Amino acid sequence: GEILKALFEVVSKSRFGERKSRNESVRTSSLNEFVEYTNKWLHSKTKPEVRLAAAQVAGFLAMTAEAGFQMFLPKLLPGLISLAQSAIESVGGAEEKLEEDEKDTKLWSQAHLSIVALTRVLKAAPKAVLESEKEKMTPPLASMISKGLRFPHVWVRTACARFLGNFLALTKPAKSDELLGIVARSCASALVTDHLLTPSLGEQIAKNLLFVLSSCDDDLRTALIKRLSGIARKPKPKGASIRIVSITGESKDQGWLVRRRSIYQLFGAVMAKFEAKESQNYLDSILLPIIMASETEDNEDLKSLAQQVLDLSQKRIGDKEFSEIFSKVRGKITQRRADRAKKRKQEKVSDPLVAAQKKRLKSEKRIKAQKRQKEVRAAIRHGAAAISMQGGVGQRVGNIAKRRMKKRKLAEMKRK
Repeated sequence: GEILKALFEVVSKSRFGERKSRNESVRTSSLNEFVEYTNKWLHSKTKPEVRLAAAQVAGFLAMTAEAGFQMFLPKLLPGLISLAQSAIESVGGAEEKLEEDEKDTKLWSQAHLSIVALTRVLKAAPKAVLESEKEKMTPPLASMISKGLRFPHVWVRTACARFLGNFLALTKPAKSDELLGIVARSCASALVTDHLLTPSLGEQIAKNLLFVLSSCDDDLRTALIKRLSGIARKPKPKGASIRIVSITGESKDQGWLVRRRSIYQLFGAVMAKFEAKESQNYLDSILLPIIMASETEDNEDLKSLAQQVLDLSQKRIGDKEFSEIFSKVRGKITQRRADRAKKRKQEKVSDPLVAAQKKRLKSEKRIKAQKRQKEVRAAIRHGAAAISMQGGVGQRVGNIAKRRMKKRKLAEMKRK
């Protein structure tokens, strides 16, 4: 890859630089011939490895040629779009995990490499890309890439989110544009799947959603904030809380933590961006998960972030208006908890079969949680996994392991 990039830099400087050489026509014909080969590789039906290599080559050429890439756009852009579209449409939703076989590895590699190349092409020749889409020479790019946010691989999702961020910044769609609704629904759906969320992906999705909220009409804005409020209240996984540490020593945040942090930060940005009168219309939905987090959240960072959003909201709206809305939302939370407790008590009498089934499921979850705790204890005791404990059950497991280690050290000291 680096060799190809260096080669393109030399060729493109000779072709697109300010200085003109005597052999410019020779270099141009050679580069056109190279682009012809790349175009053939993109449309190869028998060799998928050649298509992947062609996508990388096209992306490197766009990086180095920059504005001069638009002369090659009609030849390479349709092939890149077709490559990305075939990969995205050949898999289902995020619940369908890809198997680790050769076919699926090529599938997500095809999607990732083609979308990365399309992002580089968009940055190199934005006007030409938008004009080709406007003239219907290519299918709607943003609609197709939005489907990639449901692709069951985090690299593909991250590449799609970055492409959409660049595309929205360039097009600046109108309030009534259907594109805003498509991007909003896709980004919100991507936040639901915790096992495919990373900090970089969560941050990019939050940026895209903030752009949508700033550009869309009131109906879509209200519906989107309400949807995000429900996603933020989605419960975290029960059992031992484990924070995985990568080979480099950097901790990998869990999906539920990234999800909530991204939404809380987005809500804070919304309160800071919109005027006080306008933000009051959405404050009920924003405060619902924020108040719950400030009172019941185990993670100190999230709890602190929720408190910051509350303080910012109070400062932006005013003490009197904020206290009225806060009391209203707080009353809703209390009433919901009371209704759920009352329903559970009545269910034991009115429908004992359902109550017994729920009790059995609760018992099964407890047994699974105990099994996970044993696995965590074994991993800590034998050093089989690099993990750090955080809050709840995981903290208790970590304390047990520390006490055992302390007893062992004391026993060894007594023997000596």
